[in-house]
Amino acid sequence: MSIVIDFFKEISKIPRCSKNVKGIINFIKDRSKEFGYPFKEDAVGNIVVQIKSNNNIDMHPIILQSHVDMVCEKNESSSHNFETDPIKIVEEDGYLKGMGTTLGADNGIGVAMMLGIMSEANSFPHPDLELLFTVDEEIGLIGALDLDPKLCSGKSLINLDGEEEGYFLVGCAGSRLVEIVFSPQYSLATKKTKVEISFKGLKGGHSGADIHLDLANSLKLMFFALFEIKTNIDFEIENIFGGDSSNAIPNGAKALIFINDSDYDLLNKELQLFVSKVKSMYPFENEFDIVVNKREFSSVKVLDENSKNKILNMGMGFLHGVQKVENYENKLIKTSLNFSSLLRVQDNYIFTFLIRSLLDLDKEYVFNHLQSIGNLSGADSRVIYDDPSWQPDKNSNLLKHLQSVYKEMYLEDANVSLIHAGLETGIISSRLGGIESVTLGPWIESPHTTRERVNISSTIRVYDFLKKSLEKFLKV
Repeated sequence: MSIVIDFFKEISKIPRCSKNVKGIINFIKDRSKEFGYPFKEDAVGNIVVQIKSNNNIDMHPIILQSHVDMVCEKNESSSHNFETDPIKIVEEDGYLKGMGTTLGADNGIGVAMMLGIMSEANSFPHPDLELLFTVDEEIGLIGALDLDPKLCSGKSLINLDGEEEGYFLVGCAGSRLVEIVFSPQYSLATKKTKVEISFKGLKGGHSGADIHLDLANSLKLMFFALFEIKTNIDFEIENIFGGDSSNAIPNGAKALIFINDSDYDLLNKELQLFVSKVKSMYPFENEFDIVVNKREFSSVKVLDENSKNKILNMGMGFLHGVQKVENYENKLIKTSLNFSSLLRVQDNYIFTFLIRSLLDLDKEYVFNHLQSIGNLSGADSRVIYDDPSWQPDKNSNLLKHLQSVYKEMYLEDANVSLIHAGLETGIISSRLGGIESVTLGPWIESPHTTRERVNISSTIRVYDFLKKSLEKFLKV
């Protein structure tokens, strides 16, 4: 079908969740040896494969870059093991998608394109190339932030992590990952009926690219539901949790509570009424449901009444979603907040949030909001990382070159835009001294969710455009 699609299917057999990228890195090293190209590696695990010009053109190398890791999400019914199992790929209506899991087209398609360039480099003219494969992008742009500047010498960077064909991205939002740590007080459960409440069926989505869509956040719904039922039902909280990726809008959550057995039917009735309310609030979330099951009683610790009220108030008080809009016509978001996850670690509860903004000052403003709500309940705040925004340079020679090739091939102008999702591009550019940078890619839908899919024909077209762009550098 296509060398890129073939490579993508091959690397999809290799587990490559963030922090588990040794297999894919070794695969890339083996391919570089097979094709006869040297490579270098830095301390954090990024590698660059060096391909010499086959036409003796005297110019700085062109850097092609993709990240090797993927977001690993699966449907609740899936038995997939991301540590060992290959991604099961289905072809449907001109798209590739996973079977109950994320596909990993973000950024596996970019990796596959670079592998394609490696294998075909002798078949078309090109300048010196540096193929940069970075690690652990999905958990905080770690590879980009820790990139050794000595790894690359190129002065132009083409990042292949775009998700819309015909769009050249020249800027993106910065991000700040925040944790609010709450240390509650506990007491022994006094009620005898243990109930598990599962919030499921939400679509989820990318916490940057999809934050403006009418998608529900499972954690916000869980706190809303608990607020609704506490008026008529007295309950104790053993545990509440949900979400596991800062880059994804959480699509599931669970609450383990204790109630009086006489309130069980009322609990079911109120929660089913709540489901109806949610579907009227979020018409797109037509598969949302709440499943209630009794669990075997065991004498366990629950939050004491004061701590229960504090955590419920925090959960309702913390915001989620778009905070400011930069451009309504183009749906460009300026500032957003993703309420990413809530986990209990030992006896502490950790709320996690990802703030994104084109303006760094807005990140501080939203952080102060989160910190203030946490302070009211005696919780501690900490910043895990803080990445700057990537500011556009719409007059760069690299951008003009890509625009020219695109116009020549497709007889129309490419779109030049910014994106609210975070990208490595600006960080890598900065690490390498402020080099010219552009991000592009094929049509990829619903990344970071189990609905993720990539358009096959778009992938082939973008790969052909990439090759033609490299070839045309010889005439610049």
